[in-house]
Amino acid sequence: LARAPPPEPPVVKRRQRRPNRGDAARSREPRRATKEESEDEGEGCNEPWEGAADRGGPVPRGAWPAEASRGRSYSPRQLTEEGPESAQLQRVATALARFYGLPGGAAKGVKPRVLAPNAVVVDEEAWRRKTRESQMEDPPTMWVRGGRIYDHHGDRGTLDEFEQDFLEREVEDDFTTRNRRREQGLAPFPH
Repeated sequence: LARAPPPEPPVVKRRQRRPNRGDAARSREPRRATKEESEDEGEGCNEPWEGAADRGGPVPRGAWPAEASRGRSYSPRQLTEEGPESAQLQRVATALARFYGLPGGAAKGVKPRVLAPNAVVVDEEAWRRKTRESQMEDPPTMWVRGGRIYDHHGDRGTLDEFEQDFLEREVEDDFTTRNRRREQGLAPFPH
């Protein structure tokens, strides 16, 4: 017996989406200036990045410093700059440097995190040369938010509690550190 070929699948016509005003902003290609706009604005309108950084606009991928593109901690600002949490960040950096025995102390061993005004990260070279062993393979990053210290695993407590853990108890991480938030009656996450 010969079998009949399977039936053709039905053809489904999809409606095309009508563009709306927001599509131009979502497009990855720069908007082309109309003839009238280019005559009004003069030359240089076809290059979307020209002077963008000066105007506070987006910066092209190649314009970031080489250290930042390799994932290293690079920032032109220093921990001594004034900011809403600069004194707290300095205390976090000092506790990290003293606990791990980082060469150069907090000034050279702990740097501000790229594009995060409320975070510090231990420098990779200083991390390799630390004098205390660690449970972590990668250099730690700490954030200050609302007077509390956070790392990649969550809440570490208030700044005073953080300093007590590192400098008095000399504990990198334990149940007490991670359980404080619940004991203090706070929600599991700060959102």
